[in-house]
Amino acid sequence: EAEILEALRCRIPICRVCTGRVAHVPLYPEAMSMDWNPADTHNLEKVKRLVSRGIAARQSHEQRVIRSLATAVSGLPVTIQSLARRQFLLISPVKSVLVESEQAPPTIERLHRLYGARAQHTTNSGDEAILVAGDAEPSRVTRDAVEWACRGEPLHVAPLAKLHLLIRHLFR
Repeated sequence: EAEILEALRCRIPICRVCTGRVAHVPLYPEAMSMDWNPADTHNLEKVKRLVSRGIAARQSHEQRVIRSLATAVSGLPVTIQSLARRQFLLISPVKSVLVESEQAPPTIERLHRLYGARAQHTTNSGDEAILVAGDAEPSRVTRDAVEWACRGEPLHVAPLAKLHLLIRHLFR
């Protein structure tokens, strides 16, 4: 569990290889996984493919975020600056919006880092920040937790599918 927590903290893709000794690991159950079969001579090739798929999925997510940002600001007086890996600053004459992407569901720690990054990269009190958290709509419990954690701060959490609409709304 410590390895999984550290990988999540460092935003490293997670793949699980099950040896049969552990039936269930409750932390991060959505991680890609495979069963290690001692009789299978192709286990290492399977692990290699599993890791490659995890990396490709992360890259695909990042590319989709970039495309969504570009189409969302198309026709608006907004420029996009790439600040770091998976971190972008959208700047208009009136406001700026920090956008960070993560393929995993939102966490309190991630929202706290986003809050600090927004303060570091934006200048106006009306500036906002968005955490793109995966592809799927978060559960009601997660949405309630995010609302509680943000406490009126200009922080938003949205799945990739709703990023375009949220950006258009913020820059209207």
